[in-house]
Parts: sequence; structure tokens; C-alpha cells
Amino acid sequence: MIRAMTRRARHPYLTTGLRAFVSRHWPLLGAFAITASASSAHAATRLEDGRGLDLRLFRPPADPDGYLSVNGTQGLRPWELGFRLTLDAGFGLVPVAGFEWNYSRSPERAKETSKLVDTVATGVLGVNVGVVPGLVVGAALAVEHVAGRTVVVPAVYNDRADRAPERLRSTGLGDLEISGKYSFSEVAPGALTVPATLGAAGVLRLSVPTGNTDHLRGEPGVTVWPSVVGEYAPLPFFRTALELGYRFVSGDGAELPAGGRIAPVTSDADRAPELRYTAGCSAVTTTATCPGPVSGGRSFAYDDLATLGIGVNVAATQRLGVLAEWYAVGVLPALGERHAISGEAALGVRYQLASYVSVTLAAALGAPRGLEGSTGRGIFSLIVAPTDADLDRDGYATRDDACADSAEDFDGFEDSDGCPDEDNDRDKLPDAVDACPNDPGSAAGAGCPLGRLGDRDGDGSNDYRDACPNDPGPAASDGCPPGGAGTRTTGGAQ
Repeated sequence: MIRAMTRRARHPYLTTGLRAFVSRHWPLLGAFAITASASSAHAATRLEDGRGLDLRLFRPPADPDGYLSVNGTQGLRPWELGFRLTLDAGFGLVPVAGFEWNYSRSPERAKETSKLVDTVATGVLGVNVGVVPGLVVGAALAVEHVAGRTVVVPAVYNDRADRAPERLRSTGLGDLEISGKYSFSEVAPGALTVPATLGAAGVLRLSVPTGNTDHLRGEPGVTVWPSVVGEYAPLPFFRTALELGYRFVSGDGAELPAGGRIAPVTSDADRAPELRYTAGCSAVTTTATCPGPVSGGRSFAYDDLATLGIGVNVAATQRLGVLAEWYAVGVLPALGERHAISGEAALGVRYQLASYVSVTLAAALGAPRGLEGSTGRGIFSLIVAPTDADLDRDGYATRDDACADSAEDFDGFEDSDGCPDEDNDRDKLPDAVDACPNDPGSAAGAGCPLGRLGDRDGDGSNDYRDACPNDPGPAASDGCPPGGAGTRTTGGAQ
């Protein structure tokens, strides 16, 4: 019992898992902290008129449970901790066809572009804690890097009267998110009863505008994002979830001509009348400095969003899972407009490296490629958290197993802690070769106390423990026949 208590005091979640996470990944965490504190040195390219937009279509779940972005219904127990580091990079965002501004190029030689933004790379570091049964709260902070070419959208983007257009390159903090999840019922994969196979949860996320929205890093104002999750787990290896939400955006969002086209012009007479940037646009324009009016497409303002996510998790092995998702957002006032709905289809794998550490790798494609959807995206996630998985297959879930990577041996000695006991009596002889595995002895006595070898009556109780060594009987009656028919020897055979 004392040894079992000692093991539990050294719970691997607070030592092995967390310590390994910090020791192995401190350079990555340090880089995250340095990047978070860095200012954006190249941020002249921006949305105008004080309006903004956050291009983070992919957002990780509120807590360590869940799929790629869809939340699950399982949660942390009271005072359990969970950590998540998620890195993702989306390529080719905001479908606006234009050209790359270059003072030395003529309109005929202008480099055309089909997307306003080349890359949005994001790192999100989150921490969660179980408060009461069913309730998990947490916080997550994003660091974002946004990059794009020198494109001008008249009066909307990169069009400044006080300076020439510049290349988009902005790095710094995104928004700070505070979250809470309450599980009304949790799924238990493989259970046969209906309450265990169906789960339901409510999630509430509040974002504080710590980013820079006119540089496409952060929402325009405070956002409140409630969602509901339903989960179904009919088989031991299969889980699926559906999440529906509404994200309220308090600020004024940018209005972009999604799907539109901007071409360079050859004279001032043809240029966009609202163009603020005028340097280099002479009476007869011979360089690719002046954009013309936006043609085609449909402008709509970024506003409140409807959110939807569908996730599937199939356990290929005890440690390896395959995940598939489709997640999407729709700008509510413009749901009928083209490009108002942005979605991505993702496929990935999750591998349980150790008892409390797992990694996820995934890739996604825009489907459909709306205002926020990317042409392609890569995703990496590192999670340190308790889990209900039984990695050593001894019947104890990892979060309840003091030795989550080593199976219990179930030999009748301290079998409740999940740890194998290879030398029960600690006499330095493994139980496999110890004739008396529960009583310390010596090698000379085959692991038994000297002078106390043998089992004369063959009842399974060694003579030195058998009160009736010459008469077989069960261990429950000290090795004596029922009814006291045998001859008792005080202290066992000597």
C-alpha cells in the first residue's frame, strides 16, 4: 500500500509527461514567446478606414479533447491540466485578382496575382484546467505571421496617400481567447448503453482584441462565440462529432471585393477615381503603378459568422488515430453571396507518443475557397493532457494508471495501481524465479526464507505458512482441512 501511494504521488502526468514536454520543446516555446513579444516591423500594408478582418479560418478546439478544430464532449476531471500547442499555415487566401505593384514595370509586363494574401501562419498556445465535473476552462494566445505581395485595392487595401504601396509582411500577437466547455454527457467509445455512446456539450469562447485587425491579425473588436457539440461513438474505434456555432463580431469588418479583378491602366483617365495613392501616376502612365477600377465580384462586409464543423476519428491502433474534418464559416449578412462561405476539408493522423503526450499532423484544402478559405493548409499540434486511452491494455485508462506504459501483471499483489510488480517481496529475485514471491528470501532458498521450503501436503500453501503442513486445505483456513480435521502445527512447519 505504501508503495502504491508513493507511485501515485509521483503521477507521470505532472512529472514525466509535462517535464518531457518542456525539456524537449523548450526551444519551440521560447521562439513562441519571443515572437509574441516582437513588434511588427513591416506593417505598412493594411486595410484602410479602420476596418479589419481575421483570416484565421482554422481554429483549434477549446481544450485538449476534440478533433482537428471540432470540439469533443469529453473533458478534464477537476484539477487536471491540459496543454496544447498548435501550428498551422494557410496558403493563397482572399480571392482578389490583381497585379503586383512595381514602379519599374510597364502595365503590359505586370505580374498578375489571384490571391491578396500568400500566407497566414499561426501558432496558438493554450492551457486548460478542469474545475468541477463536466466543466473545463482555459485560455489561448495566438501569434500570427501574414505575408503577401504588393497589391493595391483602391480605397480598401494598401492604398495610402502618404506613402507608396508596400509588400504585406506583418508578425505579432493575434487575439487572446478565454474559453469554457461544459459536458452534459460524455461519450465512451465502445460502450453498449445509449447514454455512453451519445455525448453533448456547450462551448463558449470570448476573444479579446490583442491583435492588429487592419493588418489581418485579429478580429475587429471583441467576439463572443457560443457553440453546441453533439458526439456519437457507436464502436470502440470510431467517434464522430457535429458542432454548430454563432460568432458575434462587435467591430466593423472590412469590405473586400471577393472574386473581383483589378487591372493596371495606361492613363490617369482610366484609373480608379477613388485611388489615394497618386505618386508615379503621371499624365501618361507608362508603368504598372496605377490600378484600375475593380471589375466583377461582389463586395460584402466581414460581419457576424455562422460556424459549422464535422469531425471523424478512427482509431487504427491503440496509439494511432486517423482524423477527417470539414469546417466552415459563413458571413451571415451575405450568406447568399459568392465567397461568403469559406470552408476547408482536412485529413490527418494523431499519434500517442507517450502516456500524456500526442502529436497531430494534418493537411487541408479549401472547400469552398471563400473569403477566408485557403488553397492549402498544413497543421501540427502537440498535446499534453490526460486521456481515457489504455495504451498498455491492462484495463486501466491512462489517466487512472500509475504506470500507463507498463501493463499490470495481476498476480494478486497490489493489482489496483496499474503497475507491474516484478519482485513483490523485494528480495531481488524476480517473481518469475521466486518460489516464495510474496515473502523475502535468499537466492540459496530459491527466494524463500531459509529452512522453510516445501509444500508437503500439496495444497498450494508453503509449509512455513501452512498451519496443517501434513493435511491439505484451502488458504482461507490457513492450509487446514475444513472443520479442523487436520493436525495443526503452531507457526507452521519448522
